[in-house]
Amino acid sequence: IALDKVQRWLQERCLAVRDERSGLFCPTGPEWNYRDTAADCFPFYAWAAYFTDKSVFDTVMLDALEAEQRLCTHLDRLPVPYDMKAGRKIVVPHDEMIFGASEYAKDGLVPLVEITGKQSAWSRRLRGLVEDIFKHAAVETPHGKIPSTNIEVNGELLQLLPRLYRMTGQQKFLDWAHRLADYY
Repeated sequence: IALDKVQRWLQERCLAVRDERSGLFCPTGPEWNYRDTAADCFPFYAWAAYFTDKSVFDTVMLDALEAEQRLCTHLDRLPVPYDMKAGRKIVVPHDEMIFGASEYAKDGLVPLVEITGKQSAWSRRLRGLVEDIFKHAAVETPHGKIPSTNIEVNGELLQLLPRLYRMTGQQKFLDWAHRLADYY
């Protein structure tokens, strides 16, 4: 009964707020953003599809993942919001871009990596975001550059980095976690 209700919600509510032109979802207006839409809505749509309609997960949800990378990438793999009505990116300040990327990585992508595994489009997007968050880290500290002084951003990264280290075995993820921990 519960899964039937989730599938009905997916079909009637989630897919109804998909912008056909861009392939992105717009539950709160004509903007795909990373603080809310990508981090807080999209993973639930994808989870609903994964558990109730795998064909929607394998098509519509993957198309949305590809669309957000194609349309929203601004600085290497770091994204900015997208205005679906105007059909263009919304350039935001660096700190806001880093916040959105970390929020999307932790809240939006981790739940999907947990169900799809470490060798998926979702895990590649997660890894790419975190790599570029650190590539463009702008805050000098005695321990090395960190992406932000925002405690939420750094807390999200401290949750992501051990996962990525465990998934990949790449030392850089552990080193970045130590850098953030040493900063605090």
